[in-house]
Amino acid sequence: DVGDPAWSPNGREIAFRGLRVGETVRSIFVVNVANGRVRKLLRTSTDVRTPEWTPDGRSILYGVTVPAAPITVGEGFFVPNNWTLQLRMVDVETGRIEKVAVGRKSGAVDGTGALGGIVFLWERDFVAGFPQRVDVAVLRRTMERPESLFEIPLGNQELAWSPQVSPDGATIAYIREFQGRAHVFLFDVETEGNRPLRAGFHATWVDDDTLLIQDRPASDS
Repeated sequence: DVGDPAWSPNGREIAFRGLRVGETVRSIFVVNVANGRVRKLLRTSTDVRTPEWTPDGRSILYGVTVPAAPITVGEGFFVPNNWTLQLRMVDVETGRIEKVAVGRKSGAVDGTGALGGIVFLWERDFVAGFPQRVDVAVLRRTMERPESLFEIPLGNQELAWSPQVSPDGATIAYIREFQGRAHVFLFDVETEGNRPLRAGFHATWVDDDTLLIQDRPASDS
């Protein structure tokens, strides 16, 4: 059970979320592209979500769900359902973990830094468990609250996840899903244009012009 692959900045390793036979909690693994050797980076009691490399290749950002009371961070940033998503960063060599920020439930993060901060989904105005507004937002260490970059126009019971910023910061890829069918969409930061690309459950940038797309959910991989 593997998914959410992310290339290291030097192209020598791929981080991914995985579940070994006999284990019940997904962790983060790193595979050496040249020799195929795989190593487990984290030991955790809670599922992790969508690993992303920092620009220097020394750390990996990821999300982890933890029990928490409903909270409000800044104006209108509400995390419901008695748990939340913490954004954490682990040092690839030492394994040291740092808590970075509070994100949203079931979301993915992009820590490339191309837009000067952590990019994530910002869900608001829940009705019957579904958000009525979903923004792609950036949270910088100097900010008290996230800054919305653009709103994703979702239909009834449609979901979105996994915003990924291209290395040059010009394009954001993200996923929209309805009734089990997921597609990759692209947002142009300069023109603010949205367009569908192709079917896919996860996308990560290899370079400014190339996306690595996962065709099936992690449970089917």
